[in-house]
Amino acid sequence: MGINDIKNEAAESAVVATVIKWPSVTVFSEQLKPHMFTDKFAGAVYLCVVKLFESGVNKITEMNLELELRRNKNTKEIFESCGIDLDQYMTLSASAVVYDKESYLKFVNDIITCSFKRELYRNCDVVKSICCDDTATLKDIDTTVEKEINGITQSYMLTSDVEMLGTKVDDLFNTVTSDEAKGLPCKFKLLENYISIPANGDFLGLIVGRLKEGKSAFMMNMAVYMAQHGVPVLYLDTELTTTEFYKRLIVYLSGVEYGKLRKQTYTEDELDRLKAASDSVKKLPIIHHFLPVFDMDEITALVRLSQSKYQVGVCFCDYLKSDATDTNSSSTNYNRLGRMASFLKDEISAVYSIPIIAGAQLNRQGQVSDSDKLQRYCSCSINVGYITADQIEQMGDDPASYGNYYYKVTVNRNGGRHDENEFVSCFFLGDKMQIFESEKQPNGKLNPFNDGKCTTTQDKLTN
Repeated sequence: MGINDIKNEAAESAVVATVIKWPSVTVFSEQLKPHMFTDKFAGAVYLCVVKLFESGVNKITEMNLELELRRNKNTKEIFESCGIDLDQYMTLSASAVVYDKESYLKFVNDIITCSFKRELYRNCDVVKSICCDDTATLKDIDTTVEKEINGITQSYMLTSDVEMLGTKVDDLFNTVTSDEAKGLPCKFKLLENYISIPANGDFLGLIVGRLKEGKSAFMMNMAVYMAQHGVPVLYLDTELTTTEFYKRLIVYLSGVEYGKLRKQTYTEDELDRLKAASDSVKKLPIIHHFLPVFDMDEITALVRLSQSKYQVGVCFCDYLKSDATDTNSSSTNYNRLGRMASFLKDEISAVYSIPIIAGAQLNRQGQVSDSDKLQRYCSCSINVGYITADQIEQMGDDPASYGNYYYKVTVNRNGGRHDENEFVSCFFLGDKMQIFESEKQPNGKLNPFNDGKCTTTQDKLTN
């Protein structure tokens, strides 16, 4: 059996005959395309009937069908090359008409299935070819399989019917009230007043801030907390090698200052704490991958592999930056950043059902580079940074007790956001990579989620 034998001629005849008799049935087969027919003339007729029905024609005649066939260059060439008597064709096709929706949909599905098989058959030749190429790398092969095999699978997903929302309500209610719907565990409890990061959901969150103002630390705090609470984490890092990330991680977990680790001036007790922290890393479900260049094919492969092997539940990308060589062209860089955000949201998070949290940098005006393009795709955006003089004015008589750091929700598709002068105050112990929400919040508010870790005072910052 060869590729030319993969067809169902009876199904093609039945579908064309049925749409000629009742053009309205084409609304049930919108996923069927002319190129899926092996009989080119049958495909041309099907396309013309669809266009006639869309223009308001409810009765197909020899005259209007021929006019439509001749209207389009491609269908005209097929019609004239076949030399078919249209009147006779329509008369003979009447015997193939099906009279119930189920039979019609079965024939439609058969045509699509055969088309899928033929396309898969052809694409397998491409995969076989690269497998026989001695110069092909593992990445080349994986990219080819993703494009030639997985790509066509998505294009052939069938939706043969629509349903009233009411028929799905019971299942939807169980879904939105399940424990999973609460979202992933988050270290920053006041953030949960605004945002829930969905488990297995379509989500892109941006953590944005000025240069060297703790974006990476904020994301690492979130990532470690999730891992400590059982969520496998994939951490894609464009800045730090795995060694450097590991150093920050054990500093965070041990509370030993980074400077002491770097200069090896730690005490015996601090060395023991570092060793204990290192041992605890062995049990954390974190995958760290250094990715100096934002390679979309490599990211896709890493997400697929991590989900398959470790059931990864969240992906961090630290951080989005353009690698465009034309540094003088801001539009080139901005378009590149927008494309990155679109890729992460639509081609990774949505396709693989994994929430993504990515860093982005603010410019001198306090805006995300090409903010419109980035914020168009993000589910939420959170500004982070050191507390400013203007913010200190909102802190009363003892500003030091509020902390030295802040975050605020500036964009949120599924909830509220902070007003212009609102923010959450935190303590950022930079040399320990630790960030905590402070007990006292601006405008006299108290943190209702205080667990004893958020009572940091100014003297703790200096010790």
